[in-house]
Amino acid sequence: MGRAVVLLAFLVAIAGSSAAQSRPREKPWVMKTRLLVTGTNRSSEPEGFTTYTAFPLEVSIGRSLGGRFALELAARSESREVDRAATPTAERLGTLELLPVSLLAQYRLGRGRVRPYLGVGGNLTVVWEKAGVLDSMEVSPSLGPALQAGVDVRLSEYLVFNADFRWNAMRTDLDAPGGPRFARLLIDAASLGVGLGVRF
Repeated sequence: MGRAVVLLAFLVAIAGSSAAQSRPREKPWVMKTRLLVTGTNRSSEPEGFTTYTAFPLEVSIGRSLGGRFALELAARSESREVDRAATPTAERLGTLELLPVSLLAQYRLGRGRVRPYLGVGGNLTVVWEKAGVLDSMEVSPSLGPALQAGVDVRLSEYLVFNADFRWNAMRTDLDAPGGPRFARLLIDAASLGVGLGVRF
């Protein structure tokens, strides 16, 4: 009887080991591309400046840290039109080409095929090109907090569908060359994106 119990325990251990080896190991890296839409913003100092909606394409790289935690680095280039309220019509000041880069720590809420997540981190936004009246102004970079909520849906071992909501605080000063500040744009940039990712 004792030998039978030992043999049974040995067979169960072998079966468990075999099942663990046959289960595919989760790939820790994921690269995603998302098409985003960002909102129009009308907050400024002084009041009257408007920055309009953009439709950028974003690329991100993420790394699982084991368990429920992950890191994601995301970057995109977006074009924002800027107007100033005037009489009788609004004055078009030009375009800012922005490069927002976000680093976020994520907490993942599920382990199955559908995996929601929450993220918190920071955002650095720099202006790499200007046009119109804005071309003659100095535009400051912005550093602020970033928040994220999204979901990954596994389509296969390698392919992931992603939907993502992001918010970051952006404060950009427009300074006349050699003169006082012309305006401060208070852009609480919210974006909604969908895309695909590849795990590797």
